[in-house]
Order: sequence, then C-alpha cells, then structure tokens
Amino acid sequence: RYADDTKDTETPSSARLLATTSPQAQPRPLLPSFLRPTPYDSARVCVMADKGRRRLPAPPDGGSGRSPRASPQTARASTSRSPQTARAPTDAASTPRPTGLSSSVSASPAGTQADSATTSASATPAQHGLSDSKVQVAVRVRPLDAREHAGKYQNVVAMSGQATHLTNPKDGTVKSFAFDHSMWSANQHDPHFVDQAEVFQRVGEHVIENSFKGYNGCIFAYGQTGSGKTHTMMGQTTNEGIIPRLCGSLFERIKMNTDERLTYKVEVSYLQIYNETVQDLLTNSKKGKTNLKIREHKIMGPYVEGLSKLAVTSYDAIATLMAAGNKMRATAATQMNATSSRSHAVFTLVLTQAQYDPATKQTGEKASRVALVDLAGSERVAKTKSTGDRLREGANINKSLTTLGRVISALAEQASKPGRSSSTFIPYRDSTLTWLLKDSLGGNSKTVMVATISPASDNYDETLSTLRYADRAKQIVNHAVVNED
Repeated sequence: RYADDTKDTETPSSARLLATTSPQAQPRPLLPSFLRPTPYDSARVCVMADKGRRRLPAPPDGGSGRSPRASPQTARASTSRSPQTARAPTDAASTPRPTGLSSSVSASPAGTQADSATTSASATPAQHGLSDSKVQVAVRVRPLDAREHAGKYQNVVAMSGQATHLTNPKDGTVKSFAFDHSMWSANQHDPHFVDQAEVFQRVGEHVIENSFKGYNGCIFAYGQTGSGKTHTMMGQTTNEGIIPRLCGSLFERIKMNTDERLTYKVEVSYLQIYNETVQDLLTNSKKGKTNLKIREHKIMGPYVEGLSKLAVTSYDAIATLMAAGNKMRATAATQMNATSSRSHAVFTLVLTQAQYDPATKQTGEKASRVALVDLAGSERVAKTKSTGDRLREGANINKSLTTLGRVISALAEQASKPGRSSSTFIPYRDSTLTWLLKDSLGGNSKTVMVATISPASDNYDETLSTLRYADRAKQIVNHAVVNED
C-alpha cells in the first residue's frame, strides 16, 4: 500500500480501499511506476537451495507476473512440493542396499550397515581427488625373548585369519579382536608365519602406490617396550624392515618410468622427539641438537621449522643417511629391553612428480609426503626399574602416548557421530608427537597403524591395552586429498 504519515489501524483492506476512493478522502501522491509495489506473485517463488537460488517454472498461462491473485490454498498448491516429492531423490540415494547386492561396496569384516554406508559415501568424493578411508590396523606378535623363556611364561596369543585372540592366564577367558591384518611372527616354523617381506607386502605396498597417485601416507608402529616396533620398522641389515624396503621400492618404481616428460624428485628428513623436544637427526652440527619449533601451515599442515630436507637420487643415499641418523638416536638399556628407544623417530619421504604438457607448454606438479614413525614403547617402572634420566625419559614417553590415546579416542568418537563432529575437541596440541602427526590422524593422509605385541603371559595387561588401543584406532576416518598443482 502507499505510504502515509497517518498511523495504521486495524482496518480491513476493503474499508481502506473505500476510504481511499471516497470523494472526501485526501488525494494521495502518485508514485513513479518503478516505485509502485507489485502484487505478490505466488507462481514465481524463489526458493533457497543448498548451493544458491533457483526459480520455479513460470505460470502455465505464460503471464508476465501480473496474473490475478490466487487464493492461499491455490498458491500453496501451485508453488510447494509435498515433503515426499521433495525428498524423493535423497531418500532413494540414501536407502541402504542389501550387503550382498551392492556392486560398489565391499563388505567389512563386521558386515555392518554403518561400514557399508561409510564406504559408499566415500566412493563419490574419490572421483574428484578426495578419498575418505579409515585407518588400517595391523597387529604383529613377536617370538618369546630370552627373558620370557627363562621365566617359563606361556604363550597367551593366538591368531586365525584377521582375528587376534588373547587368553587371560588367570581364568582362561578369551578376548577376540578383528583387524585388517593379524600377522603371526611368533614361530618361524609355523605354516602361517609372517616374515619381514610379507609384512611390507601387506602394509607398505599400497602406501607406495598411493604416494605415486599424489596421496600423503603414514605408517606408525605402536606397542609396549620390547615388543618389536623397531625391528618391524627398521629391521637389520640382513633382514630389513618396512622403512628400508619402502625406500627401495620407491626407487625401483622410479626406474621403471619410460615417460620422458615425467620427472621425479625425492627428499628425505629424519627427526626424533626426545623429552618433548624435536631434534634433527640428519646433521652433525650442534644446531641439530637444539630444540626445533613446530609451525602449522593453513594448507600443508604442521611442519618443523629449520628441519633438514635432503635430496636423494638412489636408495644407497637414503641408506647412508638413515644409518647416520640411527646412530644419533637416543637409545638405552632397561630391564625390559637392552636397546630401548628413548625417543619417537619420524622418517619422512617427499615425492614430487613433475609432468610436462606439450599442448599447453606447462608443467604440473604432484607432491606426496610419507611419514614413517617408530614410536618409543610404553613403560611400567615396576618392570623397567628405571631411575634418573631413564625415569624422566619414560615419563615423557608415557605422557605423549597417553595424549596419542586421547586423540585416537576423540577421533573415534567423532567418526561414530558425524553429525556432531564440530563439537568434538581433539587435543592435538597437548603433545609434540600428536601435533606433528595431526595430518596423519584424521587429516590429509592414508594411514596404517602396526601394533606390536608380546605373546608372553607376563605381559598380558600390556598386550590387552595395546589391542584395545588398536581397536579404537581402526574407527578413525581420514580425508586424503591428491596434492597437485
């Protein structure tokens, strides 16, 4: 209606119309046409969608929007869709299929609908360079060591397929856990014995494949002290572990390249987290022993400021640097392990692929980062008999591993309640280790956890804790992205 200075009262519209057209009424000023209010056109309603605005089709009479006003019932009928019609496409896409009939979803070991829904939801983003995948978890059991043989402790661990079974030595109850890989390395004479080569084939091969596709990767070993983490990750000269085999496989794939327009560059860095401080292991100068600072880039994530990053062209160069770094790593003897690692070690590979396009005369790059982490083992003072520096080192190790457990629990809770993910606090910054591994846990990475356990009954409590730790970790969902420019 036209604006006036009089106060509007609760007068019916018909009465106001008569008052306006009566001879006694004061004449109103005529507004320009472009300022005159237009009738409400219920047949052309703008509705809001998730990604912008869209306009419904024009009225069937082909009018210009000046059609007679329709009744409220007619307007609602012509402009609104029923809830069933509006939600029909969404409901059809979200309706769960029977597990046996889905061609794009592989059944998980548990066979739950939640796992199938997560897998099917992550299939679509992968086509656009995104890949949502859960952290893969592998469990490996080592043989009994000399101390355990001397103590005549019995074996309480058994494995069948992907399942790991733990027997309580006190009451005989059995607890079972299902993982992506259960690797039996307790007796090399058993037919299902898993050696170092098979461990790499199960755990490391797909990490290398994903790195050439442009995805970040991470493999970290967790377990109590003396459970075989360093043996699994590093191994010995005659029996190499995951890290040397992965580096060798990387250069073997590079040598197989026959495309002259595709070039590769490999860079490595090696650090340790000792007593919550970061130290560079690839430098002989005193500067390498100072405390390096962790910064966070809004795109690249956390990184270590001033860390050495050396370019290498062969596996031999990597082996030389790795041997030099291992000599600088902090190790000491305890009652549980004669060569106990007193720090967390992170060996990082950066693979950059440059592809030249002759059509556009431009070069595109694809970079991937692979973090290989050998964690220090959790300790109990009653067993390690640590004092002085060893006690302080053990306290810092346990502190960082406790924080890592809290991060894993929070990420597992976040994955189980995706609708409330924003309200879940992840305590990454409570520890140097978790802050540095932020991308590897719940971030831009395809991650594998290798949990190493002891088969001895004397270590039942520690083994059960490790298995529960790993069981939570397999619920974490990472969001890997192809890193290309």
